[in-house]
Amino acid sequence: MWSMGVILYIMLTGHHPFDLQGTNTDDQIEAIIKSNPAPPLTCSVASHLSRSAKDLIVKLMAQDPKQRMTAEEVRASHYVTMRI
Repeated sequence: MWSMGVILYIMLTGHHPFDLQGTNTDDQIEAIIKSNPAPPLTCSVASHLSRSAKDLIVKLMAQDPKQRMTAEEVRASHYVTMRI
């Protein structure tokens, strides 16, 4: 689910949340994630995101896996408007 949050961030902003300039190596990105795993939502690339989008990203990328939304919780949430 954490990876889904990263992918959602990339889809909505066009930038990797831990490599906003697109210049870091994999090792640098890993070090950044380990030092601060929270997605950067106050930066300029995320300024256009709705409160709802930011909230979903935060819930998907919670540091504690027990606090992260599950796939079922996302599917059943108000974030998803299309029901299968």
